[in-house]
Amino acid sequence: MKQNNRFGQMTLQYSLMVFPVAFAGIPIYIFLPDYYHNHFGLSLTFLSFSLFILRILDALIDPLIGLYCDRFVRWHKISFLCIIGLFCLGFYMLCTPLLDALKINLLLGLFLATFCFSYLSIFINTLGALWKKAPEDKARIISTRECFNIFGILCASILPFALSTAYAPSTSYFILSITFITLILFAALFFLSWYKKSAIAEKFVAQKTTKPALIKPYFQNINRHGCFLFISYSISAFGSAIPAVMLVFYSRYVLQMPKFTGLYLFLYFLGTILAIPLIKKIALKQGIIKTWRHSIALAIIIFIGAYFLGPGDVLAFSIISFTSGLCFAAELLLPNLLVAKWIDHPKRKALGNGYYALLSFIAKSSLALATIASLPWLDQNLKIEQVLPDTVSLVKLLYCLMPCLIKAIAFIALLIWERTSTQGA
Repeated sequence: MKQNNRFGQMTLQYSLMVFPVAFAGIPIYIFLPDYYHNHFGLSLTFLSFSLFILRILDALIDPLIGLYCDRFVRWHKISFLCIIGLFCLGFYMLCTPLLDALKINLLLGLFLATFCFSYLSIFINTLGALWKKAPEDKARIISTRECFNIFGILCASILPFALSTAYAPSTSYFILSITFITLILFAALFFLSWYKKSAIAEKFVAQKTTKPALIKPYFQNINRHGCFLFISYSISAFGSAIPAVMLVFYSRYVLQMPKFTGLYLFLYFLGTILAIPLIKKIALKQGIIKTWRHSIALAIIIFIGAYFLGPGDVLAFSIISFTSGLCFAAELLLPNLLVAKWIDHPKRKALGNGYYALLSFIAKSSLALATIASLPWLDQNLKIEQVLPDTVSLVKLLYCLMPCLIKAIAFIALLIWERTSTQGA
């Protein structure tokens, strides 16, 4: 009993680090562009181009982060402390510009914040995956971590709106930056305590060979299960990214109630955080791959239902948003759990950061590809002043039917993997 309590406490110490990292992601990608446009007068063209380039660069850097973390194990602690410091600096620069040249301040702050965000995400996920061997322990670690992740997103979604009602933009963003710095420094203390007590550094060192890991070993150690895992996740993540890109347009042109977009996002992530413990239990009983496949089937049914909605169907789409969050919980938890299981192998343990970096690269690339695959179709059809039938049909096609088709392909890939697997994932 005491051992179980100690494991629970250490899991909380480890998972708490994810909260401020997730908290920072929402302002960086959603609120700050609007802040720089409305408060400082930077053009939307510059902001859009900057964010696009940043996302591409961010995705390309992820494998390098994974390679660094795998090769320089003994520098983990000092690297972590440096990243925390740079994260605080970057986020503060974004909220309270330190340079007179606003564009340079924005670009530098964005680069520092997103780089640190990616580094910590990859590093924390890999350590959690290799901490324990038992499937039940891995599931508990990852599910607890993802709950803190979604909780951080929820808080970051609400706090800027709350601050904006009481303070001027510059003051509210200053408070936001101080809040973030306080949270991440507080969480870092607990994480370092966990790092020491878990002896995870010694486990990493024990896995290292005399030769540093180069790129070649990562490809050599991807077996059939690894191929199915990353290919299935790539397809499914792409299918999930398109609705994320199209939500604003669906709310505006199909439901014709854009003011409720924030509500849909809140319900979506609320469904996610509530579903994570349930998904974990189902996956441990029914199998990870099967549970993931069933969640994809449910997502297809949900988006088919969204196709038949129309103006004013706020309640119906609120229910759809909440249930979509349940499906997202599976996609958030289960691929991570499968990677954690898969890298727990003598030849892959020392390469874990690289494989988690690949998972992160896929997620970010999917969002970029979804933007390219969907928005150009709308460019010539959107009319803010008038909602045309062709526009509504196109938005429904992109938001509802295209993800269903892509998700169906992911479903088939998982079915083939499940039927041919001898691993019993």
